[in-house]
Amino acid sequence: MKFIKTFLLTFLLVALYACNQVKDDVVVIKITPEVYSDLYPAVWLRTSDLSISPIEFKNSRPTGEKYEIWIEPDDPEIMANRNSADGIKGFSLVGKDKDAFDNYKQPDSLRFTGRLSRSEIRSGSVYLYENARGKFLMFVESVSKKESTMILHWKKVQSKK
Repeated sequence: MKFIKTFLLTFLLVALYACNQVKDDVVVIKITPEVYSDLYPAVWLRTSDLSISPIEFKNSRPTGEKYEIWIEPDDPEIMANRNSADGIKGFSLVGKDKDAFDNYKQPDSLRFTGRLSRSEIRSGSVYLYENARGKFLMFVESVSKKESTMILHWKKVQSKK
């Protein structure tokens, strides 16, 4: 039975990874009901490789992995695990259209939060996410509570030297 669970979980992770598309260092993450587990309609995101993992039970984290962002499309909610030792600052709104994502310029001041609620997650919003591994931009292409889906574009912010 354990072999079957391990096999199915591995298969699911490969399928989830296939849902992510990479173009010009931008990873498009499509979170749909097909990528959830039967137990809970949410996923964890890992910024080191921008992979996602289904929730095995509410508030669970994949063991032994550095998944740090909880994404729940039908609430919708996005939450950083700021209690981890990953130096997570969280999210800061930096724009309200795709141009802010494509032509990012860091604002003079940033205000970080660990949780984005349904009133903050809107199509077109651009957030800066910061942790010990660096800075990332997240563009919310679409979010549908009714269809329980969310499409996010992620890219690492290259530091200017």
